[in-house]
Amino acid sequence: MKRQLLIQRVVGVCDCTMRALLALLACTWLAWPALAADTAPASDLLARHRKALGGDKGLETASSWTAEGSVSLGSESRTFRWTVVAPSLFREDIRDGSGLEETVATDGQNAWMTSVNGDSAGLQGCASTVVRFVGPLLARGYLDPADLGWDIGEPSEAPSGQWSLPVALPGGVAAALHFGDKKALLSRAEVNGDGCRFSVAFEDYRKHGKTRFPHRVLLSLPWHDEDSPATYLVTTVKTGVEVSPEAFERPSPVSKGFRFDDGTDQVDLPLSRDAAGRVLVQFQVAGGEAGWWVLDTQARQSEISASLLEVLKLDGAGTWHWMCPGGSRTLFRLPALRAGNLEIGPILVGAGDSPGATDPVAGTLGTDILQHLVVVLRFGDGRIAFHDPDRYVDTGGGDALPMDAFDRIIVLLNGRAVAPMAVATALTDPPILLTGPIVEANRLEPEPARRVPLEIGSVLNDSDYVALLESIQVGGTAMAGVPARFRRQAKPLVCAEQPSLLGLPLLERFDIVLDFPHRQIIIDPTGRLDTPFPVDRSGLAPVYDEAGGLVATRDARGGKIRKGDRLIAVRTGKQWSEQPQKIARALQGTAGTVVILRIERGKSILVRKLTLADP
Repeated sequence: MKRQLLIQRVVGVCDCTMRALLALLACTWLAWPALAADTAPASDLLARHRKALGGDKGLETASSWTAEGSVSLGSESRTFRWTVVAPSLFREDIRDGSGLEETVATDGQNAWMTSVNGDSAGLQGCASTVVRFVGPLLARGYLDPADLGWDIGEPSEAPSGQWSLPVALPGGVAAALHFGDKKALLSRAEVNGDGCRFSVAFEDYRKHGKTRFPHRVLLSLPWHDEDSPATYLVTTVKTGVEVSPEAFERPSPVSKGFRFDDGTDQVDLPLSRDAAGRVLVQFQVAGGEAGWWVLDTQARQSEISASLLEVLKLDGAGTWHWMCPGGSRTLFRLPALRAGNLEIGPILVGAGDSPGATDPVAGTLGTDILQHLVVVLRFGDGRIAFHDPDRYVDTGGGDALPMDAFDRIIVLLNGRAVAPMAVATALTDPPILLTGPIVEANRLEPEPARRVPLEIGSVLNDSDYVALLESIQVGGTAMAGVPARFRRQAKPLVCAEQPSLLGLPLLERFDIVLDFPHRQIIIDPTGRLDTPFPVDRSGLAPVYDEAGGLVATRDARGGKIRKGDRLIAVRTGKQWSEQPQKIARALQGTAGTVVILRIERGKSILVRKLTLADP
């Protein structure tokens, strides 16, 4: 079977191709605090290592340099260029044969990548571990404890004469360095811990002037055939180059990939919602009929439906591979999307799944498109506007919240600031999703008595449950009793930590300005702050059975409805409705409301009254 190369997908935040994952392996170190203590044997070993590479004087001479060469990824070959300015600026550019270019860069504090689709996003999870560990090895080929924040252990010597140096990375991730000869040149480095595993082998070093640089680097990842690792071959090194610091900055997407008709700088469109609650907006494709597109701020790659792709017969523009769980997708070049006086494109899109009867959308608009514009969502008016970021002026009185490198904002949960959260315009239930590491780090996990059922029809399990937060504060607006889904993770995801998300049930209580170009989100509360959140207030915790009907999984308060009873109809006014969705909505009503239900218990049909109450 032909080997497939896999890409990293980063959730909330970025989607990375495999070649971009390997590109980020070449990132430099971050500027961590110096070691508090060091053992003499480790110091001696690292001193011999630095001397073999040219010594302090030689390494100081090579404080800025570039390296060029080729990288082989399985059967594919590309060219790369590394640009380094000590101590912490690094950039790598990789090109393939079609002219597409991908970039990964770090300024010593943040790391980001610009992928094949033009999307620029921060790196986290295992990708962050790769950047922090492999960076100093590839970028300079030597270690200096003064530059690193690693916990370095006692070295050990093997009978073959090789030395091994154990290292604990920030977060307790286990790593090791292996030095292959008497000169203590680095031969191999590896990480195997906390859900992240990879290795880097250095076959030899090439001397340029008084300093040695990595010459041939073999990269092995668990998702790649270790018998045939990716190979970086350095062919040219130039020292003393002059590089502007701006070359290492995250690229700005302002005024890129779109245009407004002459004399205009915005377009105002109707906003719709589908059966799942997702935000929809109409765009025309290549001058054809308008179709509904899902607005998804967590999708790094826009998609086009399989049925529309078949009609348009678009030209392919390469293959996109990803991991978690692994697969590939062909990219297609879409000439243009148009809505009123706004035209976007050309853009690269992936092929989505074939839409079913309940999901007849034309495609998904991800941040590869949205990052170039200012998007204003007015849920109360049912409108969405797209603005030219160079000419947009916010005239509202909302709170401007800065985005971090991963497009997230800071909120307060239960009175404490937690890890930043991302805005998710396709997450409809429940409003907030918290991952396991955040729950554990901030001790937000509630007592079992505070847990409540998910929105009607969902099943609770050991790794996914919902509880009410005492309070949440977004900007200057505070709300109480907000449901949040707590997701436990047995271990961190290999690709990246799943981001915490603010979903539409909370966001639709505000007018939202998504200003990606200027790295901010502006929120302005509306009159919907007091609208109850959609949680089960019946106490029955009903779920859907195989026939699509609702079945109680708990006894009702007072015992009038029992676990196992089927909920077959609800009375609304003088009429009875047997639609499960209408029954579910009735059970999510305001506390104190009396709901009249028709239930099936064995062979009996009964009518029962139920008073709703907050969990």
